[in-house]
Amino acid sequence: MKMCSAPNCQKPVCARGVCRMHYGRWWRHGDIGIARKPRPAHPAIAFCADAISSNIQGCINWPFSIDGVGYGRLCLNGRRVSAHRYVCEIAHGRAPPEKGQVAHSCGNRRCVNPAHLRWASQSENEADKIAHGRSIRGAANGNAKLTAQDVCEIRSSQMSGAALARKFNVRDGQISRIRKGQRWAHLS
Repeated sequence: MKMCSAPNCQKPVCARGVCRMHYGRWWRHGDIGIARKPRPAHPAIAFCADAISSNIQGCINWPFSIDGVGYGRLCLNGRRVSAHRYVCEIAHGRAPPEKGQVAHSCGNRRCVNPAHLRWASQSENEADKIAHGRSIRGAANGNAKLTAQDVCEIRSSQMSGAALARKFNVRDGQISRIRKGQRWAHLS
């Protein structure tokens, strides 16, 4: 019985003068000495690494999958993670307890440039949304029944809440909250 021609292998020959294991390596990799080719880094992870090490001043837009609201997504160990949050954690460390959100100084949801990302509180992040014109307050909200002009009329009217509710087809509790400044507060 012939033995495998690979160095230090005492297994019987299967094909091409080598054992089954070495033949499999030759068939997969073209070389009997390569057990496994190193897996290349996932393109999304490599993109993040490049973004972190770059000195680009402009936005670095995420080219891979995007979630329903426009933020980049990637998969880490079977978990879906926001790309901007992943980059911010690597570039700036873990989020402080009081600042658990990632804010974009550029206002671009797809941007993963670490120079544009910072840890922020929810109120700071909401203020950024307003500054960048991405807030969906008032009539910009798809569920809004009223316009800014309607709200101004409600606040200045001497009519009862019930009458205004019928006029604008909303509940009278909504009229009360608008008058108290609890709703549409940005118009105050």
